[in-house]
Amino acid sequence: MTISEKVRDRADFWFDPLCPFAWITSRWMLEVEQVREVDVSWRVMSLAYLNQDKDIPDGYRTLLALGWGPVRVLVAAEERHGSEALLPLYNALGTRIHVDGRKLHEEVDDGRTLVAEALADAGLDADLIDAFADSSYDHAVAK
Repeated sequence: MTISEKVRDRADFWFDPLCPFAWITSRWMLEVEQVREVDVSWRVMSLAYLNQDKDIPDGYRTLLALGWGPVRVLVAAEERHGSEALLPLYNALGTRIHVDGRKLHEEVDDGRTLVAEALADAGLDADLIDAFADSSYDHAVAK
């Protein structure tokens, strides 16, 4: 590599689709990509998993538990289609949750329809919704 060749910086961005702070920061990160030489690697995490042994209010724990479905679907999408599938699906989920104001706990099916809609918008296989209630994906989240 010569001095004139620039090396792009890399950032790993960990997100839980329910977290409003991650959503806002992700929008900023997309802007950073436009003005700086940085490549973002999108990574799934679960606030429910990270907080499972923490002393948190029961109401918050209940809300976090609803996040398992979307997280599992994201993990399944990544396993099937690679990490390129994460940002489009995250965008589709986040728009519904953080922009449109839909709440998983207010959805008749705890968000399964919302996630199915997001899969369609992201151009991903409809059968990925099967991961919503499949705890076999939880091992990947724990890693």
